[in-house]
Amino acid sequence: MAPRATILHTESSRGFGGQEMRLVRVARGLDPGEFRVLIAAQPDSQLVARGPEFGLDVRPVSMRSAFDPAAVIRLARLISREGVDIVHTHSSHDAWLGGLAARFASRRAVVVRTRHLLTPIRSTFSYRVLTRIVITVSEGVRRYLVEEEGLNPERVVAVPTGVDPVRFDPERVESSLREELSIPDDCVVLGTVSVLRAAKRHTDLLRALVEVRKDFPHVRLVICGDGPIRDRIAGEVEELGLTDAVFMLGARSDVDRVLKGLDIFVHPSRAEALGTAIVEAAAMALPVVATNVGGIPECVVHGKTGLLVPPFDPRALAEALKALLGDPELLRAFGKSARGLVLERFTEEKMVENTAVVYRRVLKEMGL
Repeated sequence: MAPRATILHTESSRGFGGQEMRLVRVARGLDPGEFRVLIAAQPDSQLVARGPEFGLDVRPVSMRSAFDPAAVIRLARLISREGVDIVHTHSSHDAWLGGLAARFASRRAVVVRTRHLLTPIRSTFSYRVLTRIVITVSEGVRRYLVEEEGLNPERVVAVPTGVDPVRFDPERVESSLREELSIPDDCVVLGTVSVLRAAKRHTDLLRALVEVRKDFPHVRLVICGDGPIRDRIAGEVEELGLTDAVFMLGARSDVDRVLKGLDIFVHPSRAEALGTAIVEAAAMALPVVATNVGGIPECVVHGKTGLLVPPFDPRALAEALKALLGDPELLRAFGKSARGLVLERFTEEKMVENTAVVYRRVLKEMGL
């Protein structure tokens, strides 16, 4: 039997959002008989703090910037000491540091990088020179890297983000969200889950809600998440006269229970690589109204699992929501199809196995 390959994930971010959660899901899901997994993260990061919670071997490594010689040395020593075969990088700083460390380590290691974002790249050097294979979180990101950034299509592979269909199962999850928020039974509850930042366009959703409530006054909106513009959003809720209709929950660890309490999921983002929150909502059999940007059309099939609208268009968003609110049968049909799509394309198991396929490929190519 072949010896286990050792994978070292590097992550220079300190937070814990969709990107870090994907890393955790992959690390936990890989077959321990085939892969040994380590993670190098910032000493003050959530990954280091929560590593034991997830049963992961997380090593604190300070990474001050993309050009931190001390960090390169520390990572190179870790690669050599632990017999690392693949360095899997995730953010801009650690992509440079991990890529260089793999070159300077006394042990030969190959670099895989995940591109989690759909944004322009400042420099393609770390992609073209330091990295063997680039994994993208959606086909939309893969297409962008190949067509706009000029990366070799043979070296860019889409592995869509997947979720746990058991945790996000509407038949298994119970929710007391309506009771918690004292929302009457005859109200329809819209909801969104995201970091509260300008790119998510909560303003468009609030303006759409004003229009929706002219025809459907019983509609309520739940905003789940926290972030830098929380106070601004709260101010707009008050200015638009929506204080009785909007509930801001802050960050929640029970997102599955929050989703269970919703009737429609809304995601008005101006840009999205895929939209993990959308996939989670779809797994919970929720119809989705979202913007037609980035990788979103891969997880929201217009007219089958939800409705897509142009970004920056509160009126179009309102019209789509009113179309669903006026047709309960369509709501149910979209929700059923949404869960079916997740089971077919976006499970955690598929994401982990497709990542393992990439690992096996590069190990074979490098003779490791």
